[in-house]
Amino acid sequence: LTPVDILRKYDTTECWLEKLSKSRVKRVVLVGRRGPLNVSFTIKELREMVNLEGAKPIFHQDQYLPIKDLVSKLERPRKRLVELLVKTALGPADKKSLDRWAKADKEWELKLLRSPVEFLPGSDGQSVGGVRLAVNTPKGDSVEQTDETEVVETGMVLRSIGYKSVQAETSLPFDSKRGVVPNEDGRVESGLYAAGWLGTGPRGVIIDTMNTAFKVGAKIVEDLEKDTEEKPGRDGMPKLEKSTTWEHWKKLDQMEEEAGKVNGRPREKMLTVPQMLNAIHS
Repeated sequence: LTPVDILRKYDTTECWLEKLSKSRVKRVVLVGRRGPLNVSFTIKELREMVNLEGAKPIFHQDQYLPIKDLVSKLERPRKRLVELLVKTALGPADKKSLDRWAKADKEWELKLLRSPVEFLPGSDGQSVGGVRLAVNTPKGDSVEQTDETEVVETGMVLRSIGYKSVQAETSLPFDSKRGVVPNEDGRVESGLYAAGWLGTGPRGVIIDTMNTAFKVGAKIVEDLEKDTEEKPGRDGMPKLEKSTTWEHWKKLDQMEEEAGKVNGRPREKMLTVPQMLNAIHS
């Protein structure tokens, strides 16, 4: 929904901008299974969406009224996020926002407490024409699906759920049901650690993953200080026929930045691995 002229200032590719300029998308519906207390976007992302040039936000006030009095009891930073969400959904908008939304030719809608249960075909029988959503009700930290449904007409559906890690090596311990490597504070076994969603499962936003990674890193340092056994280090790793180095990365970074200057952008990204390898070995 962001105007193409605004995106031109960032590290987007020219081929993608060309396709976006031909987009006919005027309305985006963000569907979430749980309610306002469980959203995973950040305060900054919410502010940017609400202030998005040329787009009007749509909130359903009935989803926020029941939690209005619960906000003060939440812990930071969850409290700050939900507080802003409730204020935006229920509070009166300022004149500047009202004027901007009155001129908007696009809109985005946040539809929470809904689960997709059926994709409906379009008139041609080949493409999607709508999504049937089941209405959910809050139940503790989760939700309960009801028999009530509603249909959202649409010509495109993008999924942003269902992340699950897979076992890359059969010799490693893995919980296939949860999609994680079992661990205690990042420790799997002697000399083996798990970080990110591989260790915790899909939860939180980038700052949560960063904090978890810092804790795992601290455990590694702690274990290294206790371990006096001599290790082969890099020499103990198998030799790779094709590999890249930090110097290669810096060369690629410089090349992308120089290519971006031509169009007044931070960088022009290379899109494929062969393209990158050809560039760094040239």
